Amino acid sequence: MAASIGMSAKASGIALLPYLLATALTSISTALLTTRTCLPQKTAVAIFAITGCGIAMLAAGLLITVDAHTLSSRVTGFQIMFGIGMGLAIQQGQNALQFELKQDDLMMGMTLVQFYQSLGGAIAGAAGEAVFVEIMRAAARQTPAGVDVGQVAAAGITAFRSLPVWCLESWLSAYDGAFHATFALVCALAGLALIGSCFMKTDGLKKRKTSA
Repeated sequence: MAASIGMSAKASGIALLPYLLATALTSISTALLTTRTCLPQKTAVAIFAITGCGIAMLAAGLLITVDAHTLSSRVTGFQIMFGIGMGLAIQQGQNALQFELKQDDLMMGMTLVQFYQSLGGAIAGAAGEAVFVEIMRAAARQTPAGVDVGQVAAAGITAFRSLPVWCLESWLSAYDGAFHATFALVCALAGLALIGSCFMKTDGLKKRKTSA
């Protein structure tokens, strides 16, 4: 994304802060709301999971539209939106275990959820990188001999901007397409998570019983 909108490496790192902060703050707020809402906690967990996945999918779809002419403020807004979606949904898998497993099985269940979250992230990251590099190789046809497409794509914006001017336009176009394809994959994965979260068990919309 940094190369697509002409952002420096330093600015690109700073630009991630809104996403990280939105994810952290939303995650903390969601934990508080789950215990304080008038709805049953089991229902609240399902609602937060569905809402979070939906917001993340929509934000990923909006990030697909980012190009060299997109305002940085819009990109920041999309990142914050994606962070809110992640913050709402990311803890709900572990929260749901508290209502489905016995106390003796809870630790094992939480360990398995963390394992599969890490495994899913690793697989999705590898798939996204493969899609990105494969599309970038389309620019190799208009690249000087001796330039390794994989190394340029992996090195990031520093190596990217060092290419000759006459082939830079084709690389910008390829980088833009690879960026869009990667976020299309993110959008699809968020959609799958949304479908899965729709099958979470609830206790309906009845108000939570309070002790006298």
